[in-house]
Parts: sequence; structure tokens; C-alpha cells
Amino acid sequence: MGGVIITDKLSINDKIVDKLSISSGAIDKMVAIMLFLEEHPHSTTGMLMEITQQSASRTKNYVQALVEIDLLVAEGGNKNRTYVVKK
Repeated sequence: MGGVIITDKLSINDKIVDKLSISSGAIDKMVAIMLFLEEHPHSTTGMLMEITQQSASRTKNYVQALVEIDLLVAEGGNKNRTYVVKK
């Protein structure tokens, strides 16, 4: 099972790197968000902040970048917004 997660992480990492020119630390945070959302769909920014160990604004920046490159879908309004991995 560990091999599947590593393969998935590398696949996600390649897709993010192809779309954005960003630091490896930010990529690691976005991969962590993606992996968390695979297991916990409809998570809020607050929940994702715990994963990234970053501020709300920084976490929102990561999530917005993932939405813009079509990896995540935002659902709901501002205060009720949740995120899911796009299938």
C-alpha cells in the first residue's frame, strides 16, 4: 500500500510542477492537501490548515492554485466552502 501512495504522490507532484513554477515546499504542501482530500472529501480550509501547518491565507492560496489547475473543485459559498478532488 505504501508504494501506491508514493506513486500517487509523484503523479500529483508532476502534474502540479507542469502547471506552476513554485517552490518545492509549496508543492509538498499541495500534494499533502491532495492526498488528504482523497481520504477526506468536502474538507474546509480550516481542516486543510491543520495538514499544511500554514495560515488560513497561505492555505487558501495553495487550494486556489489547485482549483485553477483543475485538480480540485470548490463547492459552496465563502464561509461554507469545501473542496474535493476533481475526478
